[in-house]
Amino acid sequence: MLKKLRLQFIVVNAVIIIVLFTLLAAASWFYLQERIIDRTAHIAEKVMCDRDAGVMRPPPPPGKGDPFWFPLPAHNAEPMLPPFFVVPVDPAGGIQDYTHMNRFSQGAVDELTARVLAAPAEQGQFQIGDRHYYYARMVRQSAPGEMVFVLDMERDRAMMLEFIGILLLAGVVCLLLSILGSIFLGNRAIQPICKAWQQQKNFLADASHELRTPLTVIGTNLEIVLDNHRETVASQVNWLRNIQEETAHMSSLVDGLLFLARTDANQEVLELRPFCLRQAVASTVGALMPAALSKGVQLSLKIDEGKLPYCGDERLLRQVVGILLDNAIRHTPKGGAVIVSVSKQENKMLICVADNGEGIKAESLPHIFNRFYQGDEAHANGKAGLGLAIAKSIVERHGGTIRAASAPAVETRFYVDLPIEQ
Repeated sequence: MLKKLRLQFIVVNAVIIIVLFTLLAAASWFYLQERIIDRTAHIAEKVMCDRDAGVMRPPPPPGKGDPFWFPLPAHNAEPMLPPFFVVPVDPAGGIQDYTHMNRFSQGAVDELTARVLAAPAEQGQFQIGDRHYYYARMVRQSAPGEMVFVLDMERDRAMMLEFIGILLLAGVVCLLLSILGSIFLGNRAIQPICKAWQQQKNFLADASHELRTPLTVIGTNLEIVLDNHRETVASQVNWLRNIQEETAHMSSLVDGLLFLARTDANQEVLELRPFCLRQAVASTVGALMPAALSKGVQLSLKIDEGKLPYCGDERLLRQVVGILLDNAIRHTPKGGAVIVSVSKQENKMLICVADNGEGIKAESLPHIFNRFYQGDEAHANGKAGLGLAIAKSIVERHGGTIRAASAPAVETRFYVDLPIEQ
């Protein structure tokens, strides 16, 4: 599917380039054509007026001067103009003077003039064979009849075709470069999509696995209870307790999945308000003190003096501290110690949770914040591996960072940096 998506990206990009260059070529062709017609019409009007007024000088003899002579003032002169002729015509349609028929034979002038006189419009274009001509005619002021102007447009059309050819060649080059660029960008763009797709597949597989385990336990215990339906509730309390524990575990897992899903969709709204970070951390530590005492772990708190005001979501930040403390207590053996410290450092708040428990292996350290990642120790404690992922999500939503450092069998420290708005 991802390969098909990449191919669609390349094809769509190529089609867009082709359409754009086709539109550009068509617009250029019509624009140039209109400009040439406007310029030719201006020239035709001036030439016919000068010829009728008798101020138009004759062309130079063959072999002398500009072979494409044109009777414009010096400051408007255009060298190498295409061949044209201008002739006076009497009311009966007869040509009165063949003087100004630059590069046209008399037979060609007769044929083209007859074609112009038969045309319904006073100016326009027509084609004879493979050659295109522009014509114009006007009523003479100096004598009865009309003045006829005809210009060969082949040179202008050749220049237009050459320009369009160059434009299309540039379009082909740009298309090839665009395809190569699309392949490169497609490969670059598809990588995070592939990664996200793989993560989603892993996420679904892991979630299904984690949900299947408690469901299997619940189903098994229910079968035992149903098979012994004549027994008293007190005699089956162990099976019912197993069902209760697995239900609670599954409920916690579903809550974690829903929280991460809402966070990914930016639907988990932070309730930002000022609160005392010192008091919030102390309260969380107090709530987990019984769990530490029951396991024989010494839990202590070190906090800078003062209230340590902070603006954030107190409930979610309490959850972060609770997750880190729960992990520390579970992975610290009897007689060990867990220390929680909170301090203000320049423009941030620093929360540190340290323990002298079993530690984290070096190869596991880069992955501990991944969803459903579990080391051997985590499997032994029956957790789903969502706690640190949730903690990371909450801290990042506050614009902070969370990191871990560990020396196996010596010490593990988790650091939470929370920026303070200036």
